[in-house]
Amino acid sequence: MTWEDRTACADLRRLVEAESKTGDLPALRHCAAVLSEIGSRILGPAAQARTVDSPAGPILQWRIGAPPWNVGLIGHYDTVHPVGTLAEWPFTVEGMVARGPGVHDMKAGILTILYGVAAAMAADPAGLDGIVIHLCPDEEEGSRWSRGELAALRDAGLRVAAVFEGDDTSGGSVVTQRKSGLWVDVRFSGRSAHGSRPELGSNALLALADYTARLPGLADPVLETTVVPTRAASGTAINTVPEASVLTVDCRTITQAEQDRVLAGLSALGTSVAGVGIEVTILHMFPPMDSVMSAPVYRALREAAESAGLNPPRNAGGNGISDASHLSAMGVWVIDGLGPTGGGDHSDEEWVDLASMKERIALTAAAIPALSRVARAAPAPGADESPWPRDQVQAQHDRRSANVVA
Repeated sequence: MTWEDRTACADLRRLVEAESKTGDLPALRHCAAVLSEIGSRILGPAAQARTVDSPAGPILQWRIGAPPWNVGLIGHYDTVHPVGTLAEWPFTVEGMVARGPGVHDMKAGILTILYGVAAAMAADPAGLDGIVIHLCPDEEEGSRWSRGELAALRDAGLRVAAVFEGDDTSGGSVVTQRKSGLWVDVRFSGRSAHGSRPELGSNALLALADYTARLPGLADPVLETTVVPTRAASGTAINTVPEASVLTVDCRTITQAEQDRVLAGLSALGTSVAGVGIEVTILHMFPPMDSVMSAPVYRALREAAESAGLNPPRNAGGNGISDASHLSAMGVWVIDGLGPTGGGDHSDEEWVDLASMKERIALTAAAIPALSRVARAAPAPGADESPWPRDQVQAQHDRRSANVVA
């Protein structure tokens, strides 16, 4: 490794070792403090640091140049791993592969942003304007609080964004399209009775089983729509008819129309078990990231890579979801997957390729001037060129429940 590689690797170790489970405010505040120090050291005094307090934890931003802040480089520092994971699964480096909780999703992506911007600033100290780095603490649970700050950036002039989730392909790709994500709890309310007299009750567990058996009818393999039951709970005693049950369902669709169809179908599915009420409650909702919104940014990214003598990235669809989904629905031109290659996200096999991190830093530095040019030509969000109403994502996320009684 070169001196620069060792420094970046040391920063990555510090970030991974600052555990930051979504919702764990003390841990998130500690990680934010570590990240703030690292970011300000890498970027230097020319970057204006800003912290936005939120109920989910600190939102960190750095602004480079003069407003309007029309190019956003987006990431998150929360992970799915509880504090204490590091004790059993420490950060390690073997060759050019680093392992540890959150190393790929997405602490290596954060450093790609910071080092990439620093390289762009060094190449053109006076030429960068309107760049904002945005790092949030709640992406793993839908960016419930921080997406409001993204909307504020959009309203203040954000036109183009690059999200630095890791590349989970064989390498060399960026994400130009993502499915929507919808998670709901389906609650079944019946009536308890003694196990010897089931006819006196209304069995919420039987209703859950009946409803679950009907779920495959909402999926559509042709349209790549998936509807998957992921967890269930019911019952309080071995000799009592359950009066309550809850089922969680994970739904993914390519288009907004399909997400709307599935949501309506979940509310209308019903059950044949008499006397059981059904309530469908949205836990999290992400709109799809449409390829129309990524096309101009992808073209600029490829051209910047070619001009810099780098390998142009391929385009690919993403298996998961991210803040790129929210930005796309807000009318911001956006691309995702600019983080380094890795895999094993959300597991104890998470890893990142440090060589690809170096490559993505170079790509980021080359791309920033091109993204600024695209941003100056982009329409205002909500204009006719945008396929999504400006506040559609907020309205969708705020829809909460529908009730059916069989």
